[in-house]
Amino acid sequence: MPYKIVDLTSVLTPARPYASRSTPVTYVAIHHTASPPNQEAKAIHDYHISKGWSGIGYHYLVRSVDEFGNLIVEKVRPTSVVPACVVGFNSSSICVAFVANFEENRPDPKVVDAAAAFVADLCRAFGLRSGDVKGHREFPNQNTSCPGRHFDLDGFRRAVWYHLHREGG
Repeated sequence: MPYKIVDLTSVLTPARPYASRSTPVTYVAIHHTASPPNQEAKAIHDYHISKGWSGIGYHYLVRSVDEFGNLIVEKVRPTSVVPACVVGFNSSSICVAFVANFEENRPDPKVVDAAAAFVADLCRAFGLRSGDVKGHREFPNQNTSCPGRHFDLDGFRRAVWYHLHREGG
């Protein structure tokens, strides 16, 4: 399933400049926003600023599948800057968040599969493997269930592996 990236980085102005990345990317960190699926990127951005962060903590927001079968992905923070999404691992992570609450709801399998294809492309771009894809809760010293109890991280990694190998990665 194809995906479409909508770049919102120019409209989500940080409260202060983002820190530039100085270390290589070694992980793709998977999150859920623990919010309703219709929550706007600007609302997430403003909430993160209210917590004292420079701006939205993630690099990408995964939305839903549109009427043409394309996954909608919003780029909300440049990948050249450090995110605010996994304490102790921000400088080495690309952060992808599903706009959903997987603590309460099960993910749409079509969205998860399309997101796996997108994450496989991120892995290709940064020279990573499917094993480098981790849920927020899987990083050391994180007190969270993110990306939620209903999100199957092992199944997601298998789907990323499949897309990496099926598509010549």
